[in-house]
Amino acid sequence: MKNLVTIGTFDGIHLGHQALIRKAVRRARRDGMRSLVVVFNRPPRLFFNPRLHIPLITTAAERAALLGELGVDKVITLDFDARLAAMSAERFFTDFLLKKNKMGCLLVGSDFALGKDRAGTPEALQELCRRHSVAFEACPILNRRRAKVSSRRIRGLLSEGKIRQAERLLGYRYFLCGKVVRGRRLGRTIGFPTANLAVPDGKILPPGVFHASVRAGGRRYPAALNVGHRPTAAPPGRALKSTSPQAEAHLIGFKGRLVGKTLRVELIRLLRAEKKFDSVSALARQIRADVARIRRADIIRSRRPARPATGPGFRRY
Repeated sequence: MKNLVTIGTFDGIHLGHQALIRKAVRRARRDGMRSLVVVFNRPPRLFFNPRLHIPLITTAAERAALLGELGVDKVITLDFDARLAAMSAERFFTDFLLKKNKMGCLLVGSDFALGKDRAGTPEALQELCRRHSVAFEACPILNRRRAKVSSRRIRGLLSEGKIRQAERLLGYRYFLCGKVVRGRRLGRTIGFPTANLAVPDGKILPPGVFHASVRAGGRRYPAALNVGHRPTAAPPGRALKSTSPQAEAHLIGFKGRLVGKTLRVELIRLLRAEKKFDSVSALARQIRADVARIRRADIIRSRRPARPATGPGFRRY
């Protein structure tokens, strides 16, 4: 069986990506092919400029899971390395796509480019497809509010804590998947036990305290998520050793153990910035206020009619 192929970094699997991939899945099923998505593990710009810092919206595992939800038959992740960067578009087309992966159709975005010096433009790829009797389609760019829906635009919104605006371009709630690890248990001593999450390397995670949603034990729990450096938890006169952001979630109403389990934490909105409190009791009072605010917001949300998903079954209320 031949493959219908689409290629890209697809960081975030945003609405523009979804439109392209949904079309690929539908066309593959119609034409009796398998849908194959070839994903670069990182934006190519990071290879050409290693000093460039581009945090990722989604990890490789998160992208694969989202692509699976879209109905993609197979995902191949490629490491964008020196060999791939030096490969011509024609060689990649013939050796990797045609010979190795039996491509019968190629779908790309109209701004896509492939191969050394980005010579594999949609026009060049269309000509290669014509010469090898492969079907081809370039899909138009998706715009929202007179601007292109892009991973770069979404990264900017997330870095500013604009979760709702980013969600509108993603088509689903921004989320973090992390394994629960043992912490210092400070939250438990003040009445608010937290699940301390291992944050994947390179994952963009804006600092602050968020209203979040977590599924555990077969049900959904509203949660208070803190992302930052936990300044109040540091020993007097010293900062905590970790320089990378820490994430911890208090699942409201949950009773049980979570250490060792992997949670998907969906961010709903930013409540406030992280801050250092004068005492642990002052921190406890603020958390109590945060939790009360989240409870009220969650009750209001539960009374509203469910909004239709803008993405293909991604949104989880």
